[in-house]
Amino acid sequence: MINESYIEFESVFDCSLKNLLLTHEQKPSSLVIFFPGSYYTCDHPILNYARMAVLFKGCDTLSLEYGFQRANKNFDFEDFEKTLLESCSIIEKCDLHSYSNIYFISKSIGTVFAGKVTELLSNLKIKNLFLTPTERTIPYILKFDCLAVTGSMDKAISVSSIDLLKCKCNEKLIVIPDADHGLETEISMKRNIEILEQVIKITENLVS
Repeated sequence: MINESYIEFESVFDCSLKNLLLTHEQKPSSLVIFFPGSYYTCDHPILNYARMAVLFKGCDTLSLEYGFQRANKNFDFEDFEKTLLESCSIIEKCDLHSYSNIYFISKSIGTVFAGKVTELLSNLKIKNLFLTPTERTIPYILKFDCLAVTGSMDKAISVSSIDLLKCKCNEKLIVIPDADHGLETEISMKRNIEILEQVIKITENLVS
């Protein structure tokens, strides 16, 4: 049985955040924390199905919200530190030390937040899945235990950065042909479903 609750937080962006916490009746050894993109919430297809997949694998999950996101404000990197501090405050309420395994699954700008939180929580062993990372995520991919999934047509990351990752840590990188920043293509709906299935399989392997 899955129990649904929320970690509520009053944001400096003048809104209330409700961060969905899904837990099993019998406490598992693994917690997966989801860091959404600026326009891509945890209820969008890839993160939503990834969440379902890890729940079926027996993990607890925490799905973060951002203050700027809830306030319908465009993300500005001037708001990075405020958003980071709020995310850390929410995560701290999960009693991370009670879990043997901690995973971060992040999308787009969320990959930068996940990388920075991993850096701040250096006393914990955290494994990351960076979905459609940005240029600012590159140092974290190089530094931490992770996998990074991007599309060959994703404009959020340069060809030179992809080449760098292939050179330095090719085993951490998965490039999906013809996929854009949403990990979708214009080829066919069938191909988009295949990509979704591929990402879910990667997610399941991460927490196995």
